[in-house]
Amino acid sequence: MSGLTTKQWQLYKYLKEHYEPSRWISKKELAEALGYEAEDYNPRGNYREIESDVLAINEDETIQKVVISSRNGYKIANKEEAEEWLHNDWINILKGIKRHPTIGEFPLSSACRKSRMP
Repeated sequence: MSGLTTKQWQLYKYLKEHYEPSRWISKKELAEALGYEAEDYNPRGNYREIESDVLAINEDETIQKVVISSRNGYKIANKEEAEEWLHNDWINILKGIKRHPTIGEFPLSSACRKSRMP
């Protein structure tokens, strides 16, 4: 069972219905189309809500796609973009573990770096 809200499903459906491989959908377009307080486009307002909804979509096990973001907006990732996103996410996790003061050196970090595994 999915833990997504109605608005998160609407966001995913909108991205899916407007998918084109090279098209990014702007935050402003999403805000207007889906009713995210359209009169106030700023990173502290609706954009933060859109960002948290995208994070929820990416963490939900029901949806088998990855929504990526850039300064150009949002889109559903193709296979190569999803692999790059997962690789970068994995690298950030390893960096965080390595920096954690109580864990110290994480034994897999050097092995993963050598093999270029995500």
